Amino acid sequence: MIRRVFCLMLLAFPLALSAAPENVPARIATQGDPLPSWNDGPNKKAILDFVKAATDKNGPDYIPPAERIVTFDNDGTLWCEKPTVEIEFALTRLKEMSEKDATLKTKQPFKAALEGDFDYIAKAGEKAIVEVLIATHCDMSQQQYAEDVRNFLHTAKHPKFNKPYVACVYQPMIELLSYMRANGFQTWICSGGDIDFMRVFAETVYGVPPQQVIGTTFKKEFVVKDGKEVIWRFAVLVRVNDKVGKPIGIDLQIGKRPVMAAGNVRSGGDIAMLEYCQQRKGKSLQLMVNHDDAVREFAYAEKDGESLAASKKNGWNVVSMKNDWKQIFAFEGPAKKLPVEMVGKWVVMGGSHDGAIFDFAADGTLEARFNIGGQMSVLKGTVAVQDKKLIVTTQNPQTKQDESKSCVIRELTQQSLVVEIDDGEVFKMIRAK
Repeated sequence: MIRRVFCLMLLAFPLALSAAPENVPARIATQGDPLPSWNDGPNKKAILDFVKAATDKNGPDYIPPAERIVTFDNDGTLWCEKPTVEIEFALTRLKEMSEKDATLKTKQPFKAALEGDFDYIAKAGEKAIVEVLIATHCDMSQQQYAEDVRNFLHTAKHPKFNKPYVACVYQPMIELLSYMRANGFQTWICSGGDIDFMRVFAETVYGVPPQQVIGTTFKKEFVVKDGKEVIWRFAVLVRVNDKVGKPIGIDLQIGKRPVMAAGNVRSGGDIAMLEYCQQRKGKSLQLMVNHDDAVREFAYAEKDGESLAASKKNGWNVVSMKNDWKQIFAFEGPAKKLPVEMVGKWVVMGGSHDGAIFDFAADGTLEARFNIGGQMSVLKGTVAVQDKKLIVTTQNPQTKQDESKSCVIRELTQQSLVVEIDDGEVFKMIRAK
């Protein structure tokens, strides 16, 4: 976890906190399609098939309710991890502390953290990160710490989406949590983050009660402070719940292997948990969320591709945010039909697809014609609008599965349409005569 937090802190930066409180996403009912924000495809099918098999008492893969345990990573699996919310909390706390204790502004590594001098942090190594975490997470009562976390989450906003962090949870995963519970599965969080940080919001946001949260822990004792008995957080790191620490945490708090586990790419922190799940006797399912949607969220992975390589080697289901999820965040709102100005035929002017024709119908269907290598290629699908994004869903000719891609609408008038796709290419179109 320390190494993971160290890498994440290099990407973190202090935020100005001025958000008004907003409601967290509502948990989803499971009538009809239990996973409406998931595109039809192999990953959605794998989830539905797994639950069906696990709950079929007459089937060979039936799993008794007592064994139906599912573990989810938190950062990057259930909510957005760029920037890492707990690191932002630590930096915000450090800033508040420095206003009361000016020596922090001149003492390393706090000076570097406050100034965003991550070159210094990189050279100082893990020891510097531990010092910052201990200073901002410890030497206080458990009650005070929880209150500080709650106040931070009540006011801080995500720098890209301008929404409270608790609103930046993944709608498809909220649906998945609800779906699993509706079918008798216990949903647990197993994360490298501080267990007490997550317990503040896990039940409200995810429907996961505090006793089903597994995380990194600091030393705590029941002591007398100012004449009152309190649980006190000491400046001692007890256990790191990341990478190989996750199976240990699961065994320590659950005592059973999960039948399903979900993690994400970024640090390789979830590989051990998914391997531990897969090694159980009987049917199991592993999900690895791939952050490959730079338009709607972010696109990133490990430099060595460790998580995707492990997924390929072990046959895990890699969930593409770009292709598997119709909607990433609840605040995106449901996709809407095309605005009147967009309906009709458009011709691409310039670029690699010069002369291509896009025909947008009022009912949301799309037909595009491209000249590729002297041959006309026709692409058919559906299109909808979410905020200022154009969501295009087409069928992959190889897999025969639906895939969704999004692009940003830069300009839309009666005669001009400009969109930017996720690789940065810009399509400039004029209305066809």
